[in-house]
Amino acid sequence: MSSRQIRLATLSEADYAARAAILRAIDSMTTVDDLKHGESVRDSKYRTNVFFVEVDGVAVATGSYGEWVWWYEEGRYVMNICVLPSHRRQGHGAALYATMREYLAKNPVGRILMCKCADDQPESIRFVLQRDFQQMGHELHSELDVTEFDATKFAQAERQLQEQGIEIASYHEVVARDPDFLHNFYELTCLSMKDMPAEGTRTFPPFEDFMRLRFEDPAFLPDIFYMALDNGRYVGQSDLRDEEQDSEHLGTGYTGVHPDYRRRGVATVLKARCIQRGQELGVKTIATGNDSTNPMYQLNLQLGFKPVPGDLLFEMRLA
Repeated sequence: MSSRQIRLATLSEADYAARAAILRAIDSMTTVDDLKHGESVRDSKYRTNVFFVEVDGVAVATGSYGEWVWWYEEGRYVMNICVLPSHRRQGHGAALYATMREYLAKNPVGRILMCKCADDQPESIRFVLQRDFQQMGHELHSELDVTEFDATKFAQAERQLQEQGIEIASYHEVVARDPDFLHNFYELTCLSMKDMPAEGTRTFPPFEDFMRLRFEDPAFLPDIFYMALDNGRYVGQSDLRDEEQDSEHLGTGYTGVHPDYRRRGVATVLKARCIQRGQELGVKTIATGNDSTNPMYQLNLQLGFKPVPGDLLFEMRLA
């Protein structure tokens, strides 16, 4: 008879590799470098734990819970459970969930649990609904075939911005001429994200932490990163990220526009410029996700992105 053991993960190379392997087997883009980077920039004030389920000494599932820097509220945890497809329907997910709840029960601060499930995975959705989670949102995903993108369709939109005095500049250009770029970039990011449609209230890490999260990330691509400026004032940003460490298949980073400059085509031109640059570098696909209430989803469709399965977001408030 096989023996199941649930244990806390360590920071060993073996555990990083085992966790990344399980996540990628379930269509995650997470790599070992991503996991290491996340741990290296994590502020110790954010409570977190990572677990493994092992059968006869082999990791077959992993789970975690942790407070989230972009939606920080003491005691609000994002929970995640991933079981290898070959080991499902054997109670591993339920046992892992029960163990994590036991750990959280020992913590005096732990009131809200959040999780998400792919919207085309009914078994996963049933799992969380049976444990009294309530659906709170829907993240819509889409993907672009970059080889079919026609940049000429958006040339007029860029000319219209130029007529308004708005310039599109690359990351390398703005860094070379603005010694205070990082602070200006941080200010624009916080301002543009503050009212971005999403479930919950956005929170922002301190400047130093933000810089490490953003620019020391192994997925950061300085060659596909553009800013919009109005006479030196930063009014928009957009970039692509190599989240899979696969230069042909990228993800979108963050596209944000200063509130005073919205609905003027800034986001459209920035995103089109990123896609065009990706074309030049041999990128084949770009994946992205948006909250169902975010108008950016419709803009992505106008750019040629096609809908693919997304994620349902769930929440449970503990007594």
